[in-house]
Amino acid sequence: MADAESVIINTEDYIGETEYHTPNRKVTTPEWFILVANFILELPSAVFDQLSSVHKPQYALLSMLMSFIVLILSIVDLVYKGRKKRVTFMWRGLIPWFYYQHPNRTLMSFGTFSEIIGLVCSIFQCVFTSIGYGFLYRHVDNPINVNAWPVIFAFGVLYYRGPERLPILRNRESTLLLRTLNEEENTAVFPLSSSTVLKINKGDITKWFVDGYSDAIVNSANQRMLGGGGADGAIHSAAGPELFDACYKVPEVQPGVRCPTGEARITPGFRLLASHVIHTVGPIYGFDVDPAASLKSAYRNSLKLARDNNIKYIAFPAISCGIYGYPHEEAAAISISTIKEFKDDLKEVHFVLFFDEIYDVWLKKAKELLLPWPDSQER
Repeated sequence: MADAESVIINTEDYIGETEYHTPNRKVTTPEWFILVANFILELPSAVFDQLSSVHKPQYALLSMLMSFIVLILSIVDLVYKGRKKRVTFMWRGLIPWFYYQHPNRTLMSFGTFSEIIGLVCSIFQCVFTSIGYGFLYRHVDNPINVNAWPVIFAFGVLYYRGPERLPILRNRESTLLLRTLNEEENTAVFPLSSSTVLKINKGDITKWFVDGYSDAIVNSANQRMLGGGGADGAIHSAAGPELFDACYKVPEVQPGVRCPTGEARITPGFRLLASHVIHTVGPIYGFDVDPAASLKSAYRNSLKLARDNNIKYIAFPAISCGIYGYPHEEAAAISISTIKEFKDDLKEVHFVLFFDEIYDVWLKKAKELLLPWPDSQER
């Protein structure tokens, strides 16, 4: 087998509705235009700055104008890339920043080191050239003379992003892409309608997300909504103590009951990658009078809550299939048939199932009840 570091993938992959562009591509024409224009403007800006004097303030004016054009181009470059990556402004940790979803479903901070430093350099250059022009306009010698270093930086950026460096970067990113595609091997895709797909994934639901603002995971909770064992406890642990506080504030409909069996409540996701958590309570098999109706209600109310809160992507566990003891095959059939009722209300419905035996049951039942996506493989 070939070493992953040496593999270059030259195709585009479509998994469900998500389009994955492989890193092995040339820099797009707009990116090259902005890069070259930035580089070309840096040179005369520095030259005009050196030529400027008390008797020639017009050169300082030209240097200042070019610096502002460079700043505008840097901002346009970042906006262009941000729109392509569909970045979202989020508060994660101590500092708010822009984030986007990498194909491996990791939330990545937006902007490379060279792009951020380039923007900072452009801002400082605008400040220094403006101050310099202000001094010369008043016929006072400019005490600030630091505008040669942006040219050095421009050469560095051109080298870093130039074509001779791209193969190395492509190889490294291709390794990450190969790992991403391997992770997707445990996903089966089924169309629910022309605009909605069902995805059955094997994995950890606490790590699932799509875009970080219109996605939600479903927590198979207990009636108190204050955490418990299994996936419930894992979700509370991953979301942090803020989730407990939010659940505690949910009004009790009767003493000790915030969410009755079959109903659903929604909270923010806090430290989870998904933006929201929908809490629902499934039936305890053998104790519930009509467990099938209660389980159907749990799924239906979760989907209604998602629709009413503009959630476009939702991930379910196997509700009631843990310590509540619901038979897996019957639970899978109920869940999939209920989801079909909401086939036009969301973009993607996921089942994220941790255990192999449950994943296999859901996959088998989906094949019985739904037609697989044409490009979906049996995994």
